[in-house]
Amino acid sequence: MNKISEEYPLVERRSIKGHPNDSILICSGKPSFRTKDEDLPYGVEFLKKYNAWGFLKPCRKVPFFALYVAAPVSSIKYFAEIKGFFDPSLGESHVERYEEYPNYQVGRRLIKLKNIRILKNPIPYKKIAIQNTKFVDMDTFKSAETTLDLFSHRI
Repeated sequence: MNKISEEYPLVERRSIKGHPNDSILICSGKPSFRTKDEDLPYGVEFLKKYNAWGFLKPCRKVPFFALYVAAPVSSIKYFAEIKGFFDPSLGESHVERYEEYPNYQVGRRLIKLKNIRILKNPIPYKKIAIQNTKFVDMDTFKSAETTLDLFSHRI
């Protein structure tokens, strides 16, 4: 069993290295919890235990990942580099009992992450909650004051 990692280092968004047009995959998750009848980690606890996020429908491969943590946090709090996309059904998973997760389906991918950091200046919720997978470029991510700034050009 993997030990849940300690808190990650802080990073200022403006200091994140990357090309202004690099894409960032933004996912949403709940603060850490375990269900009453399951002992499987969910939300941020899953991120910390496995240095990964899952389980997503196949999507375009991008270099970066960010996590919007739902209420009561309500902000994009975590940032990481993407090490790779893996299909756990092909034996590529380090996640224990992956098939028992409700959002797992055959063909869905696990994202292995590296250099996970906590944003020193998280992006708070304003009018646009992140509920599905979204993509944004690095320049927009670095300059956003709120989630509205990230996606207002798409409304």
